[in-house]
Amino acid sequence: MAFIKALKAANGTYTDSSGEEKTNWVTIGYLNDTNGKKSLKINSFPVGGDWDGWVQIFDLDKDRKDEF
Repeated sequence: MAFIKALKAANGTYTDSSGEEKTNWVTIGYLNDTNGKKSLKINSFPVGGDWDGWVQIFDLDKDRKDEF
């Protein structure tokens, strides 16, 4: 199995040390590519009033490979 992208959903905001408001992203799964066939592996599904229904696709964080 070759995970190629991370699936993330916005989960509120936070203020960083410089005072800038940032989006908090939670990883909900991964995009997989096996022999040219793409599939999704969903580990969690966001629910609640704050989730707008959108899932964003991000490059994998090389430092967090232990997530999968």
